[in-house]
Amino acid sequence: MPAVLRSPTTWTLTGFREPFRFVHQSMRDHAYAWVLGADASKASGIPLAGEVVQRWLGELHRRATGGGQPLAEWATADNLEIPDFKYELPRGRQSNPARPGVPAHRFPTHGHR
Repeated sequence: MPAVLRSPTTWTLTGFREPFRFVHQSMRDHAYAWVLGADASKASGIPLAGEVVQRWLGELHRRATGGGQPLAEWATADNLEIPDFKYELPRGRQSNPARPGVPAHRFPTHGHR
């Protein structure tokens, strides 16, 4: 029997929420994570995933160390309890060997005397 095409369904908040609540209450070993596409989210003012990760890492870092240790040194698999975690600075923000912990993009490497 061929599938019947239906127009998109409009869900109420309760209708959307109930399946998640059921899984949360009855299957404690399951978890959810929302991943939004960069094209839609950035244009809507929602931070990109990498920006959110940087924010979360910064918050965790401040709580754990009070900022006394550079984030790049603190953010390890052991400290975060995330197997195989490797901290990487966002693109364009690689460390400057002359000033550890300071993004390289703040210091031009050419065109200055």
